[in-house]
This record gives sequence, C-alpha cells and structure tokens, in this order.
Amino acid sequence: MAEIKQTEVTSVSQPIVTSEKKISESTEKRPDGTTVKKVITEQAVKSDNQDDPERIAISQSLIAALQSRLGSDETNLWQFNTGLSLSWAVSKLRYTNERQRVLDSLRQQIQSAPSKISAEYIAEIQKILETLEKSNPTTEDRQQIGQIMSKLFRNQ
Repeated sequence: MAEIKQTEVTSVSQPIVTSEKKISESTEKRPDGTTVKKVITEQAVKSDNQDDPERIAISQSLIAALQSRLGSDETNLWQFNTGLSLSWAVSKLRYTNERQRVLDSLRQQIQSAPSKISAEYIAEIQKILETLEKSNPTTEDRQQIGQIMSKLFRNQ
C-alpha cells in the first residue's frame, strides 16, 4: 500500500464532464429542523489521466500477494476473487471487446463457488450477471447492481 501511495501523481488533473443527466431529486425535512436536498446525477467524464504502469504493476502485485495469503482458505479466496470479478465487470462491461470475457469471469465464479457459500449469496451474484447480460442496461439496472454489490460486500 505504501508503494501505491508513493506513485500518486502530485498534479492530478480533474476529469472533464462531457455530459450530465439528473436521475432523481428529493427534499427531506429532518426532525431537527434542517432540510436536506438530495440530487442524484449521472455524469460521463473524460479524463486526461492515463493508467500509470507502475501503479498497475504494484496493484497487481498486491492482489497476487493477497490471493497467495488466502490460498489455504478456499471460501475467503473465492469471495476475494468474486469481489475482483464484480468490480472488473462493473468497470469494464461498457467496452464491447471486454464484454464476453467479463461475463465469462462472473459465470466461472458462480460455477466454482465452494460448498460453504450460501445459495442466497450465489443467487445475488446471478442477479448481477443477468442484469449485466442485458445489451442495454438501464439506470435502474445499474442502481440495482450497486445495491446488490453493497449488500454482498457488507454481508460476507
């Protein structure tokens, strides 16, 4: 982790917002008299930052080290790898050339689940896979994926 922090770029450029769409807006009056306005937007951004090869290498090394440490614990290793697959799926699925590989990775995780993993946990991952398999997931689909992932990560 220290190596990753050392490679942080000192002059981080801000991403350029190419489009923004309001998804929802709500106002809530709280018992203490305050009013909270919540606006959820979706932004498309373009970043000038290129992936730093050194940071990528360090991150891959960290992942490999964690996998090695978990190697004797089948359940925790599977959960760790499932988390990697899910985050990879969410970040890479937009790229059509990665689509099949991403979906295959999630299918493999489901098929290789150790017996200690609950059927409910597998069902939630299956819901994510089914949603990601849609050719054009909606905003609601993406929100549902986020909610399921949050639930999975909290309840491991």
